[in-house]
Amino acid sequence: MPQSDAPITRQDLDDLKCEIVETLTRHLRAELARALDPLALSLATAPGTDEPETPEERAAVQAAVADNSPRIPHDKVLKDFGLLRPSSGTPTPAPN
Repeated sequence: MPQSDAPITRQDLDDLKCEIVETLTRHLRAELARALDPLALSLATAPGTDEPETPEERAAVQAAVADNSPRIPHDKVLKDFGLLRPSSGTPTPAPN
């Protein structure tokens, strides 16, 4: 984009239009994906809590944030519980 005192060219406007379209498309795609995911939709529309945080809850959150122990990758947890298909690396469907 040109400096504020430089004239805006047609190319500048085209570039800006492309940036806007790409940004809006990315955001729209994310919103549509959330709308189609039942869990994400439930979480997004769930009411907030009206109960104040207790000192115990606050201390537990602070302890969890301060915890520097190593993290376990999600795939390892799935594998350890036999929920990962060894051949494809995709999660095993939950039984009905």
